Amino acid sequence: MLTQVYPNIYCNQLPLPRTTLKWLNSYIIKSPNRNLIIDTGFNNEICKKALFEGIKELNLDLSKTDVFISHIHSDHSALADVLEEKGCTIYVSEKEKEIYEKMRDASFWPNLNKLITLFGMDANEITVQHSPGYINRLKTVPKIINPLKENDQLIYGEYT
Repeated sequence: MLTQVYPNIYCNQLPLPRTTLKWLNSYIIKSPNRNLIIDTGFNNEICKKALFEGIKELNLDLSKTDVFISHIHSDHSALADVLEEKGCTIYVSEKEKEIYEKMRDASFWPNLNKLITLFGMDANEITVQHSPGYINRLKTVPKIINPLKENDQLIYGEYT
């Protein structure tokens, strides 16, 4: 569901099925030169459909659209590779880029199972592979990830 929240800023509410979160607020800034999508939602058909319905409703040219991923939790980042394939440029913080790079290693997700006991859970009863974040994760890491440093600015129309 797309809602205008300010002139040329839209909230695209993306459903997150089978989670307690219910939805993610993805934001879109539309401007004459370049557009910005902030966060992408889960990598599943329901979320992808909602994301692209908002893109279509705003008539965005994805070759003139950037994507800023606020952090790499799957509900915020899992469609970044899909948007990159359609021509978008991907931006993340320097720290998040480091994590994305680690995700290229096949051992990334299984290694997270070691953290389960740190959170007070029984590793024999639950694994990362059963979580919605894993099930709906990014399938491939974007080829080009542009890191942003502290004090970097992105400018879209009248918004910085």
